[in-house]
Amino acid sequence: EFSEGHTCQRVQCAPPPEIEHATYEPTGPFRYGDKVEYTIEPGHEVVDPSGKAINGSFSCLCDADGKFNGTCSAELESKPIDCGPAPSVAHATVSGSTLFGGHLVAQADKGFTLDGTPEGPTSFTFHCMADRRFSARYAFEPIQCGLCPDYANVEEVSLDAADHDAAFVQTATTGSKRSGQLKVRSASGGDSVHFHYKARRSGK
Repeated sequence: EFSEGHTCQRVQCAPPPEIEHATYEPTGPFRYGDKVEYTIEPGHEVVDPSGKAINGSFSCLCDADGKFNGTCSAELESKPIDCGPAPSVAHATVSGSTLFGGHLVAQADKGFTLDGTPEGPTSFTFHCMADRRFSARYAFEPIQCGLCPDYANVEEVSLDAADHDAAFVQTATTGSKRSGQLKVRSASGGDSVHFHYKARRSGK
């Protein structure tokens, strides 16, 4: 006569590791041969001790020793993704973090704003997105001073070519032999701008 038989049970596994910015399914309990599937939050990646980065999702199996094998057998760390070198913005300086969750600031160079007016915005922020692209950037415009004012006895008024990319021409209405330089300060309190002018005799 045979003794009462016994039923073999699959080895039970300890819970899989908890990883920041990642979740797994199912929730267990787990036994030998069961699989757990991890999903990583957008904008993050899981890095193993060798430096290998995992994006999106990965899976692990409960092994005969009661532990999860494969990727889950290593010490794993979650990190925000890096969008790479910060993009340049014309007529501005860019600074800040290129990591997901951080932000960058584009600060306009002197003489530029977002709308070309002296009172216009001089900076904007953008960031690294979950798809490893940077969010929208904007273009800075040179500040517009408007029309050149009328000056008597002036044939030509122009900005110094060494510092500016604009010129203004104005015809004199009366004769004069004088010439020199005009100094104009902006209404917003910025630096003075020097205008050069020359005179001509009436009728010439």
